Amino acid sequence: MAQQGVGLSTARLKRFGKRLLASSFRKQLPVKPQTKAANLPSTTTLPELLKAVDATVGNQKYEAAVRLVTLAPTTSVFSASSQIFDILKKTDLLSLFARYYSRLPERYQQSEQIRAYCALCSYYAGDNATAIPSIHRTLLSTNGYTISGAALDIFSKNVDLRAIFASAMEEIKASRANMDTIVFAFLIALHKKYFEDLEVLMEITTATPLSSQNPLLLYQSARAARALGALERAAELIFAANNILPDDGMIASLAVDIGRQCPSDRWVSPAIDVAEKARLQIKNPEIVQRVVVSLARLYVRSNNPLNALAQLEKLAKHENTHPASVRAIARSQMLLGETSTAFLTLKRFAESNNPTAEILYDMVGTLAAQNKVPEAIELMQKSFADANMTVEASAIIGHIYAWAGEIKLALPWLKSVLIKSPNHASAFADLSLCTEFDRDYTLALTLADFASSRFLLRGPPQILGIEFMHQARLRRRMMFLADMVGDMKKARALQRESIAKAPIVLPYPIHEWPCRILTGNPDLTGKSVMVLSDMGIGDEIRYTSVLHNIVRDARKTTLSCDPRLESLLARSFPEVNVIPVLRDFPGILNKRMDNRKLAVNEPMRKIMSDTLIQRGRKADIWVRGRHYFEAQCIDRSRVFQSPTKPVLKPDPTLKQKFLRELEARTNGRRVVGLSWRGGRRTYNREPHYFELSQWLPLLDNPNLCFVNLQYALRADELEFLRTTLGERFIEFPELDLFDDIEGVAALSNCLDLVVSICTAVLELACSVGTHTLYLMRSPQVTHAIRLSGLPDLNGAYQDAVWHSCRIIPRFDMRDSDLIAQGRDYITDYFQQVDKP
Repeated sequence: MAQQGVGLSTARLKRFGKRLLASSFRKQLPVKPQTKAANLPSTTTLPELLKAVDATVGNQKYEAAVRLVTLAPTTSVFSASSQIFDILKKTDLLSLFARYYSRLPERYQQSEQIRAYCALCSYYAGDNATAIPSIHRTLLSTNGYTISGAALDIFSKNVDLRAIFASAMEEIKASRANMDTIVFAFLIALHKKYFEDLEVLMEITTATPLSSQNPLLLYQSARAARALGALERAAELIFAANNILPDDGMIASLAVDIGRQCPSDRWVSPAIDVAEKARLQIKNPEIVQRVVVSLARLYVRSNNPLNALAQLEKLAKHENTHPASVRAIARSQMLLGETSTAFLTLKRFAESNNPTAEILYDMVGTLAAQNKVPEAIELMQKSFADANMTVEASAIIGHIYAWAGEIKLALPWLKSVLIKSPNHASAFADLSLCTEFDRDYTLALTLADFASSRFLLRGPPQILGIEFMHQARLRRRMMFLADMVGDMKKARALQRESIAKAPIVLPYPIHEWPCRILTGNPDLTGKSVMVLSDMGIGDEIRYTSVLHNIVRDARKTTLSCDPRLESLLARSFPEVNVIPVLRDFPGILNKRMDNRKLAVNEPMRKIMSDTLIQRGRKADIWVRGRHYFEAQCIDRSRVFQSPTKPVLKPDPTLKQKFLRELEARTNGRRVVGLSWRGGRRTYNREPHYFELSQWLPLLDNPNLCFVNLQYALRADELEFLRTTLGERFIEFPELDLFDDIEGVAALSNCLDLVVSICTAVLELACSVGTHTLYLMRSPQVTHAIRLSGLPDLNGAYQDAVWHSCRIIPRFDMRDSDLIAQGRDYITDYFQQVDKP
């Protein structure tokens, strides 16, 4: 292969133009017709010159064509050249295009469009020896790396590019191709998605010693590897190119982008280093903007979150002119748990620039994500006057109100959206949610089905802090709605669809449950099973309610888990191989430190370590714990899913320690654990939470002592408990309620009752067998599905998950009514327990 320069130099373009004029074009000049010349109109405008060529014949046509190429304007060249080429082609006088070319300023002669027309003139003259190499060269953009859209459009309309590509591939396979031909083949195969040809090109070029030192070939090979899904290989190739040309902006931009996309952590630090250097050295603002967007996303994957936040803040101050860059920076700040900082980044941009609607929407979203719903709505209404209120702005307001539990405020906004835009999928999805609160599950399912069909036409907008229902999430919700209305067949079909749409992907082939293996039976009997945990710690504990079924049937069970659960699970399920994996979730407190190289995509990297992937190679079946749990729950033949005995076994030494302390401090009173909210407070989580002061009626019982199980306790909440309860408040200040799950499990097992909302505290207390009361403040279908059977006199239902849990939902009542029912339930419960 002949190694050539990376791009087209000015000198080379000049030689190319001279060659066109001196050889190919002049050889093609037609003989002037010998008929008597006629007087032509004295026209100089392009439309008139074109019309004259089209309207005349014989000598007149030739003379008109000469006038056209001689007098046609050399401004607005690209539009003019297209029309001139087309009319000359139509009249078989393309050789005259050389005269027009010779009149053009040099900057136009070097343009991709004019070079493409010149190559076509040679092609139509039958001079393939000149034309084909010219086509090969011209298809490469003047940036020296990517395809020229203008040239591609011209060639696609005038020649058989597939045939020229096929010829180029034959030359490459026969080792006769030069650099222009190889690059042309890469460009066409990438653009047309000829994946089999890309594989051939990759194999041939990477096996050639010259390619390892040619940055252009390495660049094209990296793009090909990325298109083929081989991101690790793509990273190796593009960073090799960067080592050769470290100051090249195009190479740096691609290296940063591939480093960001690569599932392996191996390339994060190198990509950050390249990006930081490139954004300061590159002069092209478009490339800089792309680099900054990728850099902001890379910082999220950094193993030093505090440094990442500091660098993002610095980036925000220096790159405050392009909305895409600012949005990417704000998104990364939010993912690192600094939502308030993300809002300030967006606000600074809005104050110093003319903010786009997207920036304003993001500002509203970041306020909502901080549970500042009134401020978010006020900002939206202030930004868009009533007459200028967009459909999307109205939809955002309706969505925030709906998910904040303000159904009466949400409905007018959602209805106004659907009047203006009858196929607005997100508005229908949010309207479906609103009907859930009235237990109109059949109507909710109908509205959700309608929204789902509209999502095929247009997905939800991407707005920071706003968790719009998307297709996958909506259809999973429809599974629960179908179960609630008794449509078991549809519920199971939706679950199978959910599994198929988001399969477990590994660097080796696997069977994923429920799969048809041998006999077609999806059961786990006699199999080696890998159970994958992929949700939060509360969900993970909940799924242990059905783990005994897997352990009973499988020959061997391996379970991934949050590291905080490792010892507790190992003690509770000694026959299970437990593998701790720290998962990547937005705002997670404990950042994982292990470098992951084996995951094949980003979603898998977030939930799998290399150890887990290596150990899973021998498994017969992989199963997501979430999917198995949901499949068991879509079965109303059982009142609850868990065994009647405790599932998790606390550390006996820790349990005895807490029992001794409680006995010494309670003066014979019963002890109740409390958890009234979660750790993350956003507009769509807050409807499930209470303010501690609302629970005052529950605390007003002199026969009870109380223990705080609420992690992330605020100073004012602690002071409230101390002031209200006095000696009846039992504190364990040395216990880390977030990280020390063993301690929390042992303490919960010592309590007489736990009152909680749906958090990890609830699931943990239930799992160790402690009687638990779940006050369900927001009975959305994803929570209401846990209601089993009929309520008792206090409005309490049996939990469909845990044997030891009872649930009081807030249907058609105020918070105070729900809390009053909870107080009555607690009183009645202890009266029953204390009966002799």
